[in-house]
Amino acid sequence: MIADRLSLVGEVYNAVDGSVHIIASGPANIIAEFIKQVQSSPSPYGRVDELTVENLSHPLSNTTFSIK
Repeated sequence: MIADRLSLVGEVYNAVDGSVHIIASGPANIIAEFIKQVQSSPSPYGRVDELTVENLSHPLSNTTFSIK
């Protein structure tokens, strides 16, 4: 998983509307690389049609990256 390779913490989950939400935390340059790889990564499970990036107002309590 890209997040694991980049040592990010956070989670990914399917929302009720069918979209996928990724919450990730790490150094800004690593987050930028993560976004780049997610956008260009072919996946057998889906594709990226739209990407919205928001800054979190609070730190994550996660210690790993998990799939929910």
